[in-house]
Amino acid sequence: MLRTVIVDDDRAMRIVGRLLAEEEGCHIVGEAESGEQAVRLAMRLRPDAILMDYRMTGMDGIETTRAIVAARPSVAVIAWTSSDEPAVAEAFLAAGARAHALKGDFDALRAALRGAQETLATGGLEA
Repeated sequence: MLRTVIVDDDRAMRIVGRLLAEEEGCHIVGEAESGEQAVRLAMRLRPDAILMDYRMTGMDGIETTRAIVAARPSVAVIAWTSSDEPAVAEAFLAAGARAHALKGDFDALRAALRGAQETLATGGLEA
């Protein structure tokens, strides 16, 4: 079961992310509404995956991804944003995210979560 943290400053989007992740068999171990909070949770809870928003107060999702992946390279960060700008997706991937999905594209998010689960099942993520 993929231990997952959801990071979004919008409570409604955290709820949607939780529902979609749980539909894919993920176990939600925490939620954060800021990048700083996400870094602390990632270090303490050691999730397998993180759904990461882009625009947040303080650290944005790209900075947060960079900080988390530097400390825990095995975590599968999935950028889950409303931005369809290619530069945003590229910046997330350069920061260490494993995938990018638009918030309105639930199928892409499900596919990214399934990919992280498959990687975990084959020993590719820290158990």
